[in-house]
Amino acid sequence: MAIGFAGEDYSPDLDTKFIGTDFFVDNIITQIESEINVASEFNWTDVYSALDDDTKKILEGACAKGAAVHLVGYSMLRIGRLEAESRINVLRDAYLRAISLLRAKEKQHFIENPSQSST
Repeated sequence: MAIGFAGEDYSPDLDTKFIGTDFFVDNIITQIESEINVASEFNWTDVYSALDDDTKKILEGACAKGAAVHLVGYSMLRIGRLEAESRINVLRDAYLRAISLLRAKEKQHFIENPSQSST
């Protein structure tokens, strides 16, 4: 998913040892997951399997877009600085929007258990 968000010009053949490999992308995603946990002051990783589909989609999208920012950065020479900056801005905005949803404490009860939302 992160590679898809990075765009068709993402370069899997960079000269660095791990860049462009599944290990490299998985490592970035793991770092972004930790960043989301710290930013939202809640460990989503520990409760992921118990979350509803909507919350999982928010988390998956945030991880993919956050990781894609890094992948676009590594592909900047290939796609050009202006194009890369535009992609990064769009991806970063979507990532930050997802983080703000996850950080909103008044929404956290709904996110954790949508069937028992308070109205």
